[in-house]
Amino acid sequence: MQNVLQKQNEQIFYEAGEDIRHEDLRGLLDLWNDWRAGRDMPTQQDVNPRAMMRYLARIQLYDVIDKGADFRVRLVGTGITQAFGVDLTGTFMSKHPNAARGGRIMSALNRVMEQRQPVYMKTAERHNDRYETRHVESLWLPFGENGDVQLVLAQSILKILGA
Repeated sequence: MQNVLQKQNEQIFYEAGEDIRHEDLRGLLDLWNDWRAGRDMPTQQDVNPRAMMRYLARIQLYDVIDKGADFRVRLVGTGITQAFGVDLTGTFMSKHPNAARGGRIMSALNRVMEQRQPVYMKTAERHNDRYETRHVESLWLPFGENGDVQLVLAQSILKILGA
């Protein structure tokens, strides 16, 4: 059973542990644990891009600005860009074009900054223009040195349900 840490609006945060069921989220968490090699978190230099090939379409990278005062989108996978219809690469989260979605992302990023450990989140989002509901499971992973989070890697699994 998953340990619910906090329920906030349509976001539910869980401990990022053994209860993650999606194979790709579990696999990425396992890679992150291997890369950190017993430390609190891995550094950016620990990442092996070849090991991440299967995840690239659904990842996002966020640069931490001023110790978490803001975040800049460094990279958005093509699967995420296609699903949401916008490429936010280079955008500061404080300037996100969709305030509600940006707020959910900021909430996850801030939780990673506070906890300095992986965060697992589930959200549901209704899109009236498309008459569909999107359920998103995401895993947010910190990277940094000396206890300072410098980069957050996220992977999102999107499931679209009809009206």
